[in-house]
Amino acid sequence: MDKSLDPRFGPYRLGQVVRSRRGKDRGSLYVIVGFPQEDRLALADAGKFNLSRPKRKNPKHVQPTLRCAAEVADLVVAGKDIDRGRLCQILRTLDGDALSEE
Repeated sequence: MDKSLDPRFGPYRLGQVVRSRRGKDRGSLYVIVGFPQEDRLALADAGKFNLSRPKRKNPKHVQPTLRCAAEVADLVVAGKDIDRGRLCQILRTLDGDALSEE
């Protein structure tokens, strides 16, 4: 079985870029970095939340995009950390693409 998938979360996979639909972070982009609980996704951005301290969010409150940060998914599966600068660069690169596909 692919380690980047979790059947409980349907269309979501590690490294996928999602947009927050609810909460004070509405409209923000995050990368999925894990599936910590049955009803939560672990999300990282380049600011407050990173791989070592991800944001936990209900999957119903995020909108999936068609973009996936494969580099982030590979690092998560390997158990390595990614620095904020690189994560920021990845999200910035994917931001325009994710916006154009919705």
